[in-house]
Amino acid sequence: MKIEEIHIVELKLLAKFKQICDKNKLKYFLIGGSLLGAVRHKGFIPWDDDVDVGMLRGDYDKMLRILPQELKDSAYFLQTPWSDEHYGLSYAKLLNCDYTIQEKFNYNDARSGLFIDIFPFDAIPISKLSRNLQMLQYKRYNDQLLLKLNYSPFPLPGRDYIKEKIAQNMEEIDSLKVKREEAMCQYELDTFLPECKNLASQYSYDKEVIERENLDKLKEVPFENLMLNVPCAYDQILTTMYGDYMKLPPVERRINKHLMEIEIINNER
Repeated sequence: MKIEEIHIVELKLLAKFKQICDKNKLKYFLIGGSLLGAVRHKGFIPWDDDVDVGMLRGDYDKMLRILPQELKDSAYFLQTPWSDEHYGLSYAKLLNCDYTIQEKFNYNDARSGLFIDIFPFDAIPISKLSRNLQMLQYKRYNDQLLLKLNYSPFPLPGRDYIKEKIAQNMEEIDSLKVKREEAMCQYELDTFLPECKNLASQYSYDKEVIERENLDKLKEVPFENLMLNVPCAYDQILTTMYGDYMKLPPVERRINKHLMEIEIINNER
């Protein structure tokens, strides 16, 4: 598929997600490359092949309960560590299962489809030591899960045998998923903590530490044919993440980073 065709599918996923969030008064906001695309391009970064959305933990947990009910009898599937036992990541994906995909350097047995990523933003402590300890806990459980669920940067032989071994270890895998989430949420009840973080972020730690009040104050901006939420403090957030974010990268860096293979399995919807 051409990148423009991928964007059309992802835009429909975004529209459905926005509709359900608006209906249920759930706050969401664009983050990362999608926030950059909204501000710099008024839509997708032309070479970007994924969508990133964030939610504060309270709204995120409500979304996990609401979306599956709203998506019944559709091709859309909310993939979480609990809805797909082979899924090892700590955040949700909204999949269009009319497609199967293979991500670059990410082979596993979880369900696949063209998707948008939905990240929880969790409260983090003030002291650097406590932050480091929380992150170490998160990474410890996350790395164990990816290992036990056989996430690999390349295809592994003997997938049937591997899936059989995973099935034998499912109780331990579920326990690790619980411990990882507890590490992420351990400061959530402390409402006086001023900052939140996307603990699953690919960026260095401080680049996606954001004041909670900046994720509460949102406004709608154009994103292709939609109006989507972004933090009012988007300039501060993007400057922290990218520096001079309005400057285009060199041509050789304008490449898609995630999708390698896409197969259409139902073209009738």
